Amino acid sequence: MKILRKNSWLTVVVSLGLPLIILEIWVNCYLFNYVSYTNSKNMDPQMAYFAARNDWELVVLGSSEVKWGIDPSQIEQSMAAKGVKFSGFNLGFDGFNENFYLSILPSLKLPHRLPKLKVVLVGINLVEEKQILPQSFNEGFPCDGILQRAVLKSDFAKDYDLEHLCNSTDWTQPLVKEAEKISAIVRYRRSLRTLLLSYQDSRELIGEISNGLKQYPNGFHAHKSAKDNWASFEEDYHRFLAEKKTQPQNFRLMKSDAWSKLLEKGGFFEGWADYFLDYNILPVFFALPTNPLMIDDRHRREDYQRNSQLMTQWAKQHQVVYLDLGICDRYDDYIDYSDHRHLSEIGAIRYSRELGTALAGNTKVVQALSHSSSSRDKLN
Repeated sequence: MKILRKNSWLTVVVSLGLPLIILEIWVNCYLFNYVSYTNSKNMDPQMAYFAARNDWELVVLGSSEVKWGIDPSQIEQSMAAKGVKFSGFNLGFDGFNENFYLSILPSLKLPHRLPKLKVVLVGINLVEEKQILPQSFNEGFPCDGILQRAVLKSDFAKDYDLEHLCNSTDWTQPLVKEAEKISAIVRYRRSLRTLLLSYQDSRELIGEISNGLKQYPNGFHAHKSAKDNWASFEEDYHRFLAEKKTQPQNFRLMKSDAWSKLLEKGGFFEGWADYFLDYNILPVFFALPTNPLMIDDRHRREDYQRNSQLMTQWAKQHQVVYLDLGICDRYDDYIDYSDHRHLSEIGAIRYSRELGTALAGNTKVVQALSHSSSSRDKLN
């Protein structure tokens, strides 16, 4: 104490510095126990599970149809029958269809985060059009969707190098980024402000989905069957049908050449395939089990069949895998499905088992997952 009295400058440094150090430690360890890390209560547990391990060997990518519909544990069981053991994770994001996911893919750096990654499953909706989106907000990335905007404005987006998609860049950014590297207070200042002032706009935080059941440690998010959540199912379905007035183009046949353009050299699907093949990771594309109600209401059963045939031909030419288990007419609309688009927990387990069986019967997939995790030699 005598030293502090004699050196008033030291007293000031300690009195100011100690609280800052304590705050830095608290922010690093506890901030996201009180504030959403992703700005989505549905994604927070998923990303916590994902970040807790770096030994995932199979990852499933895609939209909410993936997140709600694929249980990696069922795939693991099917592959175990072939003597192949691995750990799989469902990294499907609500609101991030194939267009958005392709844009965030390079920044996620999955091959670097997951040194044991061998196979990536990519869920493809065959009855919706695709396009390559701009790579930044300044280039015109469409940051107007409620789900995408909230997530891409979060600290998750900052940690995963995604914030350039929904935030403009200026000359001060390099200076701020340097400060963010050394200070959690600076880096997570938005979340600190939210902790103090709460969310200023209801659109800043995505709440829990009403028909959700459970988030599993492998990323799978189980949901109720339509019959167990009938009011929500009808409300969602009527909202979907109302889109006929605002988006009539989504309720008629796709342009006959729409999908073939996506498969051109340097096109949409080649971007997906090349990204993983460059890291000697096997990309496996699979047709999503979209509710037949949606396919028929959009008059796109013919599109589904044509686009699936094109995907089959393209996959053979590019040495990748494509799987289509067919339109799920064999499933019950109100038991196996949760709404007009997504599988319920019952349907997800059923479909994941079928997908696992198909994967176990594919020699390329078995070879890739059997490969030594110590290196990523070229897969043939």
